[in-house]
Amino acid sequence: MTHAFESYSMMAWGADAQVVVLDAAESSRAWDGFTYAAVWQKAFSTRHPPTTLKDLVQQHTKERRLAPGDALCIREGAWNVHGGVSLMSRGNGQVTPCTNSTLVNGMMSFLLDRLGMASVLPPSHSTAGYQPQAASQDLHTQLGLRGGLALGRQGLPPLTVVWALRGNRASHQGAILVLLEKQLPELGVQVLPVDFGRLGMEEQIRVVRGADVLAGYHGAALTLSLFMPVQSALVEVQEAYRCHCYTNAAAWRNRPYYLLKNSADPSFANAVVSTIKTALGLVRERIQHSMVGLPISQAPNVFQM
Repeated sequence: MTHAFESYSMMAWGADAQVVVLDAAESSRAWDGFTYAAVWQKAFSTRHPPTTLKDLVQQHTKERRLAPGDALCIREGAWNVHGGVSLMSRGNGQVTPCTNSTLVNGMMSFLLDRLGMASVLPPSHSTAGYQPQAASQDLHTQLGLRGGLALGRQGLPPLTVVWALRGNRASHQGAILVLLEKQLPELGVQVLPVDFGRLGMEEQIRVVRGADVLAGYHGAALTLSLFMPVQSALVEVQEAYRCHCYTNAAAWRNRPYYLLKNSADPSFANAVVSTIKTALGLVRERIQHSMVGLPISQAPNVFQM
C-alpha cells in the first residue's frame, strides 16, 4: 500500500485510477474478498473497482470486441514490487534512523481521510474531565498520574488497550491476558483482546483507531499501529527475533514503543503488564499535551531484554 500511495501521489492520479493485481492465480485472490477490497477501492480506485490483470483484459476484450492479437494499451501505469521485499516490510536488519517520517505521516493522513476515519478516536480523547486552562506545571496533578498511570476514578475518560491475539509463538499470551483483564479495569482501563485475522482490513483499522495502546506478540497485526492516533503507544513482545518491522513503524510515526524479549521466567507476564501500564501513563500525558496546545515530545523507543 505504501508503494501504491507513492505511485498515486507522484503520478497525480485522481478518480480515474484503477488498482490492478498482476497475480491472477485463484489461490491468491484473498485480496478481493472482504479483507482488502474496500480499502483499496476507497483509497486508490474510487471510480473503477480493483481487479486482476486477467479480468481487466477479458473485460476490455469483450467490451471493445478485440480480435486475437489486438493490442490493449494502458495509458499510464506504475508497477510496484511485492510488499514483502520492501525495506518498509522486512527491513534490512537495522533500526531505521528515520523518525516522524513525512512520507509515512502523509500516507496515513491520506488513507484515513479516504476511509473517513480521521475523526475516529479513542474515548480517552474526549474533553470530559480535562481542564485545558491548567498551567503546564499542573499537568501531573490534573492527569492523576500515580506511578505512571492515570486512574479512572478521577473522572478522566477511560483508556483502551487492544491486545492483538496470536495463535502461535505466543507462549505467555494466556497469562498476560489474565493479568490485563484483572488489573486494568480496576484502573479504569478497557481491555479488548482482538483476533484481527477475523476482521476485514477496514474494520481492523477502525479498531486500532480506538486504541491508546496496541500490544501483542510479534506479528502482522502490529503493522496496524501505523493507523493509530499519534498519541497512542505500541508494545511488542518478541518470541524470537524476526525483523525490526514494528520498531521502525513506531519510529516513522513518532510513537512510544516498548519491546520485550520473551522469557521463560514465570514473572514475565507481570513485566509485560507493567510495561503496558507505563505506556498508558505516557499516552495519557501525550493526549493532555495535545489538548492544552503543548508539543508532543519525541517518543521513546524502550528495548527490554
